[in-house]
Amino acid sequence: MELIGYEEFRAVRLDERKRGVRLGIGIAAYVEGTGFGPYEGGSVKVGTDGKIYVFTGAASQGQGQETALGQICADYLGVDFKNVDVVTGDSAAIPHGVGTFASRVMVTAGNAIAQASEQLRNKALELAAHKLECRSEDLELVNGEIFVKGTPEKKITLRMLAHEAANRVSGFMVDRSVEPGLEATVYYSPRRSTHSNGVDVAVVQVDEETGQVEVKKFAVAHDCGTVINPMLVDGQIHGGVAHGIGNALYEEVIYDETGQVLNASYMDYYLPGAMDVPRMDVAHIETPTPLNPLGCKGAGEGGTIPSPTAVALAIEDALSDLKVKVDRLPVRPEVLLNSIEDAKRSDALNSSAPFGRGRKIGSP
Repeated sequence: MELIGYEEFRAVRLDERKRGVRLGIGIAAYVEGTGFGPYEGGSVKVGTDGKIYVFTGAASQGQGQETALGQICADYLGVDFKNVDVVTGDSAAIPHGVGTFASRVMVTAGNAIAQASEQLRNKALELAAHKLECRSEDLELVNGEIFVKGTPEKKITLRMLAHEAANRVSGFMVDRSVEPGLEATVYYSPRRSTHSNGVDVAVVQVDEETGQVEVKKFAVAHDCGTVINPMLVDGQIHGGVAHGIGNALYEEVIYDETGQVLNASYMDYYLPGAMDVPRMDVAHIETPTPLNPLGCKGAGEGGTIPSPTAVALAIEDALSDLKVKVDRLPVRPEVLLNSIEDAKRSDALNSSAPFGRGRKIGSP
């Protein structure tokens, strides 16, 4: 409400109405189950080239999840993010995967990679403790180097440890209890779904002469738990709202009387473009969930679920004096214009009736 300037809008709306400009505001809230199982896997490996390789079966669809998953690995493992290479959907690298859908990747794959990175870190510290002749709890891992606390010159790199673990330097394992290779794989299964939630607010302007609707302002306040990368979550919200505006105003498959699709290509099927989607104000409200170690919830659908409703309610608000109700989506101009004209005709008939059509005598 603060982002959209609700109180100021109510005053402006009345002034604009007097000048013939119809503005309306719509508010829609949502709660969404996210992070569904059954599982997702994460495999983290230190290559003998010193790079960190992360593998997961959840292939990206353009959300930038490689970046977020790489950040999780870098944070938990204690390495430079630039040295992390994320590979998704390669069954040769990780045999099992469920997929990217239902706002689930950060909850499932994110936690799997976090746990795999932590296991790998512990294994690296154990190997380094044998090499540096100290206890593992006396070691620190920073930027790919493991050194003794207080004695930073006494150190070994993850790259050298990867060689040691692969039997390429000394010809035998430092500790026979440690499995070969500097890698770890975890399959994470969430106990149950987490619930994202939030509110969308839309401000629209309706042209009562043409039925055209313009979305003027849009604000989103949402809670997806721990936000791994705010810029990427912003992008998810922006894309979701654009999708929702398309659902609300433009996107519809149209058939003729024989069932033939009339708009089967993007030449005829209208999608919202840059001129149709306003700049958005987004607020991230972080309430970490106790249901997974990262405390994250899904974010992929938070923009698109409530946005069509917010736009529809804003249209009704702009036409509240005419009592126009939105009972279908998308709100195409010709349909809305017919509703406006019907409402005006009905209002004219009511005005000409002796006591107002449909009213009881003496009613206000």
